[in-house]
Amino acid sequence: MRDITLNLVPKPVRVVFAGTGSCSPDARIYRENVSLPGGAEAYFLELSPSKIVMRGEAPGLFYAERTLEQLRVQFPGEIPCIRIEDAPRFPQRGFMLDSVRHFFSEPDVMTLIDAAAFFKLNRFHWHLADDQGWRIESRRYPRLHEIGSVRSGGESSRGNGETGTGGAGDTEYRGFYTKTQIRRLLRFAAERNVAVIPGIGIPGHATAAVAAYPELGCTGFSIPVAAGGGIFENLICAGREECFDFLMDVLDEITELFSAKEIHIGGNAEIKSQWRACPYCRQRMAELGLFDEDALQSWYVGRVGACLRARGMRPVIWNEALRGGAFSPKQFIVQLCSGGQEELAEFAGRGGEIINSDISFCHLNRPHGDFDAWEVLRRGPVPDFLNEEQAKQVKGLEGLLWTENIPDLETAGQLLYPSLPALAETAWTLESSRDNDSFFARYEGCTALSRRRYPRSAGDPGLAAHG
Repeated sequence: MRDITLNLVPKPVRVVFAGTGSCSPDARIYRENVSLPGGAEAYFLELSPSKIVMRGEAPGLFYAERTLEQLRVQFPGEIPCIRIEDAPRFPQRGFMLDSVRHFFSEPDVMTLIDAAAFFKLNRFHWHLADDQGWRIESRRYPRLHEIGSVRSGGESSRGNGETGTGGAGDTEYRGFYTKTQIRRLLRFAAERNVAVIPGIGIPGHATAAVAAYPELGCTGFSIPVAAGGGIFENLICAGREECFDFLMDVLDEITELFSAKEIHIGGNAEIKSQWRACPYCRQRMAELGLFDEDALQSWYVGRVGACLRARGMRPVIWNEALRGGAFSPKQFIVQLCSGGQEELAEFAGRGGEIINSDISFCHLNRPHGDFDAWEVLRRGPVPDFLNEEQAKQVKGLEGLLWTENIPDLETAGQLLYPSLPALAETAWTLESSRDNDSFFARYEGCTALSRRRYPRSAGDPGLAAHG
């Protein structure tokens, strides 16, 4: 038995075979809610001939159950008697779903959360507002979802995402999540130790919001929700106070709904021509002594962040937002996407927390011909441009799924798996315990006959079986 490779993903830190005995399929399970040295997500799992013992806090016990679930796939009958002691390397192990460019129904989202939790991922970054749509119900400003969730185009979708015919006979693409649906999803995720982080892009990526409320923009012109990919120039006006008040009202409504203490606000605006031409924005820059639009962006994002922190939230921004000026490490969590190595290293050197979503291996929406799980496995979880002290500020990894070319759950599953489980292993397993060579065999083994090997059917009746 000692020579058996256990098909477990992520690979545990320590596994000890207890002789040559086996654990009966009818063995009674004992759960002990205790604190372990590895933290709340650490767990102890011991299988003896007549009983199974799990120890840990609630998150750790959940992960012990997932490990047992994977073992039962490999050993449908008796399981070797083993003792596993395990804990994650990083506290944050996540994935992002872009529900803007293509809409994913409530059962689709549940399927992806459930599959991710099977591999011990614990954060779901849910991108809900961008140029191509506003996907969250707002009762204070209902035009956000009534108008902002609708765009021209003939893509197909599921659930609330549906096609119809506009007044001029053009095909429309629409979809948003009601607050009732979001609350159900939050409960579903919480049962699986997954924190849900809402993502709302500001001050750029605001076309859908400005389409719903043109007075938010610098021009005041009526515009349509963006129907294609690319980068758009529509920004929330940084010069008029009523625009800021509107934005904070919306963010208050969102943070009241989500239980997590973090919110991703983006913080970047690639094209700032509207601010440059706007008399209100120019006046604001003159009053504050700001020398260019990048500095205006830093001031604006910093002001939004300060208001969110006063409300008990921790705002997250993309690393591109650092270009306009330095933020205090206490102001934001910064998520690495691409570039900006010097600014990010300086931020980490001052004690700022970082989430690694480096485009080189964490953007999972690329076809497998261009990118595969080996790319994830061979990369270290810590960016190589950080020194030893700066590297301590990396709090975890997050895989990103941008959905410009991903219209449905089946396509998402083809791209996410096995790359997302590979990322889960990179984020969980200590470097000294890693075994990249055995990853694919372990992955195939622990997901055999399992929907989690290739999530593609929403609404699986067994979805909540281990909630």
